[in-house]
Amino acid sequence: KALRDSMKAYGFLRSFPLSCCRDKNKKLIVKDGQNRLGIAEELGLPVHYYIEDVDYDIATVNNAQQKWSMNDYAMKWAAQGKESYEKLLMFIDLHGMPISLGSALLRGESYLNGREKAHFKVGKYEILDYEFADRVASVYTQLVGVSQVIKNRNCLSAVIAAMGVPGFDCKRLIEGAKKRPEKLKPYATRDSYLEIIEDIYNFNRTKLIAVKMPALQALREREALQDSE
Repeated sequence: KALRDSMKAYGFLRSFPLSCCRDKNKKLIVKDGQNRLGIAEELGLPVHYYIEDVDYDIATVNNAQQKWSMNDYAMKWAAQGKESYEKLLMFIDLHGMPISLGSALLRGESYLNGREKAHFKVGKYEILDYEFADRVASVYTQLVGVSQVIKNRNCLSAVIAAMGVPGFDCKRLIEGAKKRPEKLKPYATRDSYLEIIEDIYNFNRTKLIAVKMPALQALREREALQDSE
């Protein structure tokens, strides 16, 4: 369907010809591009092709080709002047973050699924809250600087949730982490990290402040607002 839609829009591009060979009877055989040929016939488009002298193994050739990554798409659209992709590339470079996490964070996705969405490939990716994402990434990077073993999706999700709490003091969290680095270990869930964040947030403090429950509540409110939009 995607190929048919593109050929409806652009026709049969000369830069993507069929690859053909001749058999022993000199008959022209399509080695690569059967789908394009079928759609061209369906749409009544002229067909462009190239005749190879070598009867090659198409499976071997296609297996050597690499599928485009999110980075490839981001670089493509950034080169065409799409500001959101330019900001995304600068963001992940600044914070040393995988593009799947960085794009989800900038989109305001609390669970950081990091899935490649169709809109990302076609140049429709949008950043919803750069300032908040930048603050989250800065705190997360500092925590990872204290302990590399917490560099994972669950920890980042916990930081997102915690920083949604009104009045949350990022500096207090980092100070607590530096005093209790042994607490920063790998955990299996976001909520486990929230418990640790609350623990180090209150370390050696006379006034204890709840973090986990307010964070989860703030997260639910944030998600409800996004769903309503």
